[in-house]
Amino acid sequence: MRRYSLPQLEAFLWICRLGTFRAAADHLHVTQPTISLRLAELEAALGISLFDKSGRGVVLTEQGARVLRFVEQGIGLLDHMDEMLGAEEPFEGVLRLGAIDTLAMTCLLQVVGMLETLYPRLRVELTVTSSSKLAQLLDQKKLDIAFLGQPPADENCWFELVGSLPTAWIGERSKFAPGQIATAQGICRERILALPPPSRLRQIIEGWFANEKLPVPALSLCNDLSVITRFVVKGWAISVLPVCLVRQEVQEGLVSICTPTVPLAALPLYVAGQPATRSAKVTQVVGQLSDLISASGIFSGTPT
Repeated sequence: MRRYSLPQLEAFLWICRLGTFRAAADHLHVTQPTISLRLAELEAALGISLFDKSGRGVVLTEQGARVLRFVEQGIGLLDHMDEMLGAEEPFEGVLRLGAIDTLAMTCLLQVVGMLETLYPRLRVELTVTSSSKLAQLLDQKKLDIAFLGQPPADENCWFELVGSLPTAWIGERSKFAPGQIATAQGICRERILALPPPSRLRQIIEGWFANEKLPVPALSLCNDLSVITRFVVKGWAISVLPVCLVRQEVQEGLVSICTPTVPLAALPLYVAGQPATRSAKVTQVVGQLSDLISASGIFSGTPT
């Protein structure tokens, strides 16, 4: 499976064509640090150095020159395909894009960056809120495309399952020892912080207690997932969270993932949109965005 992306290849191509990282950034309508990051990611994916860093200026290594020939051929074929299919932009003007907090806290900026690289004349208007609110906005035709945790209620909207995000009981190290097996009775003794209904994460908590044949204990409520995550890291409460939100904190030993006696349900992630946004080209773009999200690692489980 290839680990490099079209934005990375375009960054490399335009550095070579224009001679500087700054000129490439200006041409692709991104920042210079973004260009540097894309090049570093491409070199890491290929396992080689593309430029000779011993001197000044942009000087290709021998392997870099070979890669450039392939990149020019590949992007040339994509440009030719665009010409054959019609060069019109599927997203010109304003794209009203919605996303749940989990995506916003992980890879949403990468998603927006990819859209803006592929379609420089596109202006993305973001809405970050709960799945239920995003579904409502789609139904009201106030969003064009949304990444959300449940299919939209409007039967005319299209939707696809992108993947499922593993969830877990998360707590500060004093709450859970690494690898600890916790019972529902033990969980009930802790302060539990949760999103208000009809949040999908709240439904996962309620479903877990139902499987344990116990009533849901009194919950502290917060409608901001980033605040819940922060309070959990600080040790004020425990919560059920997508594992991807605390990968770094787990690696740093700040929080632990509790292994419950009954597994927790995963949080689904859907992409959905209005019928007017559905076309062959849009399908291709949505596929690219889904691939980018999948490659970000948010669907993987416990950090290693």
